[in-house]
Amino acid sequence: MINGLVGCPRPGSHAVYTILRARSLVRAASRILTVDAIEGLLSAQHLRLLRDPVYKSRRLSAGARPDFEDLDRYPVLSELPDSVVRFDDDLTTSEQSMHREALIALRQLWASAATVIDLDGGDLLVIANYRAVHPRTALHYGLVRTVICAPDPPRPPSLGLTSAGVGPSNVRTDDCWTRFNQDRPAPIGE
Repeated sequence: MINGLVGCPRPGSHAVYTILRARSLVRAASRILTVDAIEGLLSAQHLRLLRDPVYKSRRLSAGARPDFEDLDRYPVLSELPDSVVRFDDDLTTSEQSMHREALIALRQLWASAATVIDLDGGDLLVIANYRAVHPRTALHYGLVRTVICAPDPPRPPSLGLTSAGVGPSNVRTDDCWTRFNQDRPAPIGE
């Protein structure tokens, strides 16, 4: 658990953040974007402002009483050397306009650059990268109960494929396996 985020840390790895959102009672979407992309497309000032602990989220304050909600403030980017991004549509800030502008810039980047993967209700999304980060494991309407991090596997799991190549219908794979693992450094000794 890193600042309320669930993850599978790997030194020197690319971090990926994910938000799972209900589209309707039967659909959900996962949007994924690497931290490297964020740091390359946002200004240094916006990155600095996003590290200030001034942002609020009702979801991150789960269980908190509404009258104490203002006490829970978080940075959007972590202070760790390999930054972790905290993002959801519920993030707000009541601080100076500079912080609001930084959050707007992140939302615009998020909307234009994120990869969207559509899921059917009950589907399981396996993100095979060094770190999968999500602020919670429950999704609206219970469509997706968990996000699984499969740290550094040599190849996608078999997912129960038969000799005919047919697997369980509730598991969806994506070429994000390739996209998120193609630039990783080779382990020492290989």
